[in-house]
Order: sequence, then C-alpha cells, then structure tokens
Amino acid sequence: MDYEDEPILAFVNEQEDIWRLRSVWEVFPSNNEIKLTVLTEIAQHYINKLKCELKKNFNLDISSLFLNK
Repeated sequence: MDYEDEPILAFVNEQEDIWRLRSVWEVFPSNNEIKLTVLTEIAQHYINKLKCELKKNFNLDISSLFLNK
C-alpha cells in the first residue's frame, strides 16, 4: 500500500542476507537488521494468519492466490 509516492511499509535489501524495515511515517530510521530467513518466516506466518482470519470472519478463501498453500 502506498502513501502518496512512497510505500507505507517497505523492507529494503541492504546486503545479500540483510534487510531493514522502512516507513514513510517513521520518525527516525531503524538500525535493526533482519535476515532474509527470518523475514520469510514472518511473512509466511502473517499470510497464514490472514488466510485463517478471512476464512473465519468473511468466509473468503484466498489460498489460490498464493503459490505456497
């Protein structure tokens, strides 16, 4: 999702396996580094929880939108 011309939330690749979280709304930049494996696990957890909540609350199945079901 974008806010004007920038993403509200972005993960920026700093090095091969190092990512940083950035936001158009950040008050100060975060210096926390996130490894790609951790970022992938967190994203998969979020997607799985989103799928469950959409199914439970709206009877909406979005499983077909993702390659890794």
